[in-house]
Amino acid sequence: MKSIALLGSTGSVGVTTLDVAARFPDHFRVVAMAAGRNLDLLTEQVVDMIERDGLGPGSAGRSRAPPV
Repeated sequence: MKSIALLGSTGSVGVTTLDVAARFPDHFRVVAMAAGRNLDLLTEQVVDMIERDGLGPGSAGRSRAPPV
C-alpha cells in the first residue's frame, strides 16, 4: 500500500488523485492533504475520508497501520 500526502487536494489533479485513491483503497491511503484557498472543498474532502475510513468520534488512537 502506498501512502499519499497530497498538496493541492482541491485542484483538478488533487481531486482526480483522491478519486483514484478512493477507487483503489487496497493500493492507496491518503495520510495528509493541503489546500491553498478552497477550504470548503478541503473540508468536504476530509469529511468524505473520515466517513470512508470509518473514523470519527471515539476512534482517536485507533491504529490504521496494516498488520505486520
